[in-house]
Amino acid sequence: MKDWTGNSRSGYILNGISRDANHEREKHDFYATDPHSVNLFLKKIEQDGIILPKTIYEPACGQGHISEELKKHGYNVISSDLYNYGYGKSGVDFLQSTEKEDCFRASAL
Repeated sequence: MKDWTGNSRSGYILNGISRDANHEREKHDFYATDPHSVNLFLKKIEQDGIILPKTIYEPACGQGHISEELKKHGYNVISSDLYNYGYGKSGVDFLQSTEKEDCFRASAL
């Protein structure tokens, strides 16, 4: 499994800081999310009294870092990705998917 940290420039790329076309990029722009971010998100929404649906759709699941953390917190997770990273259902364009209709989308994290 790929380390969630991405490469040496992933934080800059994700934040839109780098516009340099010559920089190192991950294939298909795959930058995994730190599972700690999911925990911070869940803690914050709990503090704010927000209740998520029990089923969450993770449309860009990569290697399952977010999905697995959500499962640890008792959520049912539907996981897919356009590319095959060895987790979830691959080949799914979430913009065309009907699975998102009755689920909270983890891409909102």
